[in-house]
Order: sequence, then structure tokens, then C-alpha cells
Amino acid sequence: MMGRRSDPPEVQAAKGFPGRRKSKTEKAIAEAERMAKILADAPADPLGAPMLLADERLAPALQVWKDYAPQLQKNNLLERTDRHIFAMFCVYTADWVSANEEILNKGHMQKVKTVSGSYQWKDTPAIRRRDNAMGFILELSKRFGLTPVDRFQLMKDQAHQAGLGGLFSTTRGEGEDKPAETPAAEEDVVGLLARLDSAPPGSPVN
Repeated sequence: MMGRRSDPPEVQAAKGFPGRRKSKTEKAIAEAERMAKILADAPADPLGAPMLLADERLAPALQVWKDYAPQLQKNNLLERTDRHIFAMFCVYTADWVSANEEILNKGHMQKVKTVSGSYQWKDTPAIRRRDNAMGFILELSKRFGLTPVDRFQLMKDQAHQAGLGGLFSTTRGEGEDKPAETPAAEEDVVGLLARLDSAPPGSPVN
């Protein structure tokens, strides 16, 4: 009984040489193309999360996106070009929750064997993971006004751009802008505060 005849070289080339293992370079190229697709296939919807959050393992991060994105977009704090940065915030927030859950379930300390053969108690890896995530969360929060201090700073910056910087000054010396006392200026400030007033984390979005 004759074995299966191999396809001609030109046919194998057309099929991508299915019987041949990919080289390291080919694997690297394939992985780069896969990553590029994840980054490029962002939905047109301004509230849609980028494709990198579509992975089922990132469902908690996607939920953070869904909770925060509508209010941020309403306050003009989440544009299309901001989505990957905000996705990082969502991933780190989900990671913080995951690490915190692990700490609650397994405790803060673990028994570790030393070189001498004795044992000592040390922090679990989840402690470091939670602390690292918290640092990134607080840093990225500044970009989107997600804490009261960050929101106030964003209000000051936007007020300055709108020509209302003097209204947010806590101290004024000679030559500095005096607060406007006209009703129009007051209305501008009220409107600015209303636009920047975001719901607390976890609050339902209207």
C-alpha cells in the first residue's frame, strides 16, 4: 500500500506549508499581527471598550469600563484617543479587586521555609500585587478626575482655559485677576461645575 503522496512545493507554499513548524521569526510576526489586531479593532462607538478588554479573562475590567465610561464621556473626559489609557485603569482596578479577594480568602501572611530549614511568616504575594495596582490606579485617576482632588484640579485647569481662572484662586495679590462679579460669570462657573460633576465610583449611571 502506497503512502500519501506529498503535494508539490508550489501547492505546499500556497497552503502555508502546513506540515512545517513555524520558525521563531514567523511566530514573532504572527504574534505581532495578533496584537496589532487587538489594538486596531477598536469599536466606532465612543463609549465602546477597546478590543483588548474583549478577552473573557478581563470581564471584571470590562465591567469597570461599563460603570465609569458613560459618566466620563458625559463630562468630556473620555475621548476616542483616551480609551487605551482608561482601559489600563480598568485592568488595574480589576487586578486590585482580585488581589484583595485573594487576601480575604487566604489571609495576609504565609509561612515560608528559610535556607536554615526554619520557618517565618511573610506577606503573601497578593499584598504586593494589590499595593502595586493601587499605585497605578491613583496615578491614572488623575488623568480622568476620579477623586475629589483630581476633579477640583481639572476644574481649575478647564476654568483657566475658559478665562475663569481667577474664580478658583485661593489667594490673590496685587496685579492678579479679581473674581468676576457679573451674573454671566457666575452662570459660567455653575455650568462648568455641572459639566464636571461626576458620580462617585460604583454609583448607577443615569
